[in-house]
Amino acid sequence: MLRVLAILCVTIVTLSGCQQFQTRSLPTGDDRPLVGIHDLSLREGVTEDQFEAFVAGPLREAFREPVNGVSVGVSKCDRGESVGQYQMGWFFESVAQRDSYFPQGGEATDLYEEEVGQHVGEIMSQLFSLCRSTGFTDYVVVFATPVPSENQVPAMFGAHKLELLDGVTEDAFEDFITGDYAKAWSEEIKGCGNIILKGDRGERSGKYMIVHRFRPWTLRDQYIPEPSRLSEEWIKEVQPLLPEETGNRLREMTRRDGFSDWGPIRP
Repeated sequence: MLRVLAILCVTIVTLSGCQQFQTRSLPTGDDRPLVGIHDLSLREGVTEDQFEAFVAGPLREAFREPVNGVSVGVSKCDRGESVGQYQMGWFFESVAQRDSYFPQGGEATDLYEEEVGQHVGEIMSQLFSLCRSTGFTDYVVVFATPVPSENQVPAMFGAHKLELLDGVTEDAFEDFITGDYAKAWSEEIKGCGNIILKGDRGERSGKYMIVHRFRPWTLRDQYIPEPSRLSEEWIKEVQPLLPEETGNRLREMTRRDGFSDWGPIRP
């Protein structure tokens, strides 16, 4: 899903790209991981089949491993507001790394070209010959449920925009997320994890998002067959394990404003 979550990444999600962030200690300030999410539109004459073949083939192969800590992935929305659309994500190890490569309001630096661009410049040029970015937000990763290193599989990401309720400060919200919430979600629950993002640049700067991660990606349909229907397995086996107190506290501090589910583009 842009500059994407290599740690969160499906491959993503992009946002498909969030699985790269697996540290159990929570970094702070400019040491926090960052993912840039870009909305994509296909160029005239480019078909979905053509674009998805490139994403699932050459692009995925080019970023099979992060390039000096940077990864890129593309995912596709199959439910919600953005159904049928694509996102690209740039995943950076830290805010500081993003700033060293892409200063605020400036072009890519020589350091980016030396450490990343010379290795993937051609593949990125091919990507943008097929699509264009129509908007972006760079998100700082406030918290992400760690992914077991021995179980790397593609994921589905349910992205929900969050708005803080009246009287809730950013400091109070982030103290809760990095404290009690992080403890409650320190491990996956039946394949489910959560990611909390905060906009740092772009259209949603200063805004929050919660991303529900399902691993493998097929779990989303297994647990939530339709947007308004939970499966019997979810109700009986997953829901009783969820941290009710922290979930209630999150609802007391925020409201949700729409959602989109993003999944992997597979060969």
